[in-house]
Amino acid sequence: MLVSNETKYNCALYCRLSKDDDLQGESNSITNQKEILTQYAKESNLNIYDVYIDDEYSGTNFERPDFKRMIQDIKDKKVNMVIVKDSSRLGRDYIGFGEYVEKIFPENQVRLVSILDNYDSAIDNGVADTLPFRAVINDLYAKDISKKVKASKHKNAVNGLFNGNRTPYGYKRSETDRHKLVIDEECAKNVRRIFDLYLEGTALSQIAYTFNDEHIPTPSQISGTGRNVCTIWKPSSIKHILKNEVYIGNMVQEKCKRINYQLKKRIKNDKSDWIRVENTHEPIIDKEKFYAVQDILASKSETRVKSRNLLLKGLVVCSDCGKKMGITTHSSDTVYMRCHTYAILPKQRLCTPHNINYQKLENAVVKEIQNICQQYLDKKKMKQIIDTEYEDNWIIGDSLSIGGAIEHICLRATDLELGSLWIRDIVYTQKEIAKLVGYENTELISAISIGYPDESPKQRPRKKLNEVLEWY
Repeated sequence: MLVSNETKYNCALYCRLSKDDDLQGESNSITNQKEILTQYAKESNLNIYDVYIDDEYSGTNFERPDFKRMIQDIKDKKVNMVIVKDSSRLGRDYIGFGEYVEKIFPENQVRLVSILDNYDSAIDNGVADTLPFRAVINDLYAKDISKKVKASKHKNAVNGLFNGNRTPYGYKRSETDRHKLVIDEECAKNVRRIFDLYLEGTALSQIAYTFNDEHIPTPSQISGTGRNVCTIWKPSSIKHILKNEVYIGNMVQEKCKRINYQLKKRIKNDKSDWIRVENTHEPIIDKEKFYAVQDILASKSETRVKSRNLLLKGLVVCSDCGKKMGITTHSSDTVYMRCHTYAILPKQRLCTPHNINYQKLENAVVKEIQNICQQYLDKKKMKQIIDTEYEDNWIIGDSLSIGGAIEHICLRATDLELGSLWIRDIVYTQKEIAKLVGYENTELISAISIGYPDESPKQRPRKKLNEVLEWY
């Protein structure tokens, strides 16, 4: 099946290979795919715009760097034809696959060719009718592989065999068995030093400062894997090492799990579901020292002051680094917000403090929300509604614009700038907004949005609306 259409095509040759595909040998290798696609394009006298390669990326989702780059080139009208070895290279999620084949590609006038499937979107040869079924089969294949891999990993965990992609800092894989851990002495000495320093009373942040000053490579730098390599030691990474049972020879696995085979997101398992096997490998730290450290960590967590329940907590981010602002208090018990990146290691100057008085910030946000509410509240219409008689459920129609105000609050709040800060993702329920703007009695909001199916459907809402008019 060669392309015979005289239209000038700029082709995207797309190749994808996941770890599961490695099981099928060389036939699915990137090199093999690229050769097949290049030969096809040359035989059809097609112009190759670019080759897009996603190596070791699953086909169960479309969050792949080169695939996204290809789609952007399509939207920019640089590419009008996509060629793949077979439909499974494009993706194994039949819903996403159908979205691209039936909507996105046709909308952008892109011709799709799947060589081994004998499919060409520009030719009606009956293959298009079977393509959805092929997509479902590809999806089922991915689901089946996921189940088998999950079962295999569970069996390994029960037997105390290491399943992770990255070995714990201080260990490396055995040359004879990739599921066995052996000590990496170069890094193990740093692990011993961390435990010793902490038992001597050195703070987590000070240990991190010391290691950064000495330019000791971080765990992610040593592993050489992952797309976001952290180049500095942080207190959290020191604490993770101190709490990890792997250093006393125990293997603790299945602490979290993926929601399903199509989603990358992982959720934590209950501690009772963890698989813990003792004495699976040579320890770096003796148990007495390890549990002494655990006692110190536990005592510090017990004495830590409980976090405050603040309205803007988790919503304010630093405009320089994009990380969330943390909560801190001064000796006067005044609450401040400070850049979390800076707070982790202040001496490293990873960012600047951006200190701001929390109460002043909250007052500014509340005032802005009140101003927005005032823009959309029509007092005359409100009074008309108050004077209107309703039976059964008291429902306010579209003429009352406070509902619109609530929607616009969410939109306008994202644009609210305060110095070097901005408020992000403020999505409040109606009750939360009522509380935020200072109207504690949430019966009003219930009356506005869903009505009052009680014994007196007319009087109570009318009274509450009179109250809110006075507030404005």
